[in-house]
Amino acid sequence: MTSKSIILVPPFISFGTIAPSERAARSRGHQCSVDELNVMYIQPRASKRMATGKFVGDHDKPVGPCSLASVEREFMNSHIISALKQAPSFMDPKSYLDGISSNEAGRRAKYGFLTHDQVSEASAILAERQFGCWVKDVLLKQVSNDPPDVIGVSLLHSGQVIPSAAIIKIVRQLWPQTLIVWGGPHISGLGKQALTKDLPKRSFAADAFVTGHAEETFV
Repeated sequence: MTSKSIILVPPFISFGTIAPSERAARSRGHQCSVDELNVMYIQPRASKRMATGKFVGDHDKPVGPCSLASVEREFMNSHIISALKQAPSFMDPKSYLDGISSNEAGRRAKYGFLTHDQVSEASAILAERQFGCWVKDVLLKQVSNDPPDVIGVSLLHSGQVIPSAAIIKIVRQLWPQTLIVWGGPHISGLGKQALTKDLPKRSFAADAFVTGHAEETFV
């Protein structure tokens, strides 16, 4: 039986090896496409960093209003940290995060020093705000009347977890029957045993997690 799948790449920063999974799915008769939400978000904000359809790094350039660093900082401050600081478990006086600076909140979000509750709550807030509206608009424009059977999310690092969970909340609103699968280097780094053990706690984000090369372990 063939299926229809979409691989989503969330902001901020993408991993450049999604193509093998897409090709593997198609070679087995499935429909598969890749939606680079990362590129769609960055392109209008840092158009000068684009060349031949790919981003040109600016680590050796001055940090200006159109640099990738400034776009990432704006995304973190305006969306991630703002949502995180409204999360009930974040605001709890007993929380180890209560009262910390925005820089520290950003560091913990970027490097994964958050609880499952904090990620779930922050992503729910993010999904209801401007970012969530943008994601919903993009998905509805990209997808035809037939909803996908599978949505895959590729994560390069832990800083993408909150926006990815927010994206999935939108996906579940639009297509509640769609299977949600997370993969990518960040998921592989967590390890299969840890993911299996904590699956109930992570169910707000995905139905399943795939480690290793998805074209070999999942497709």
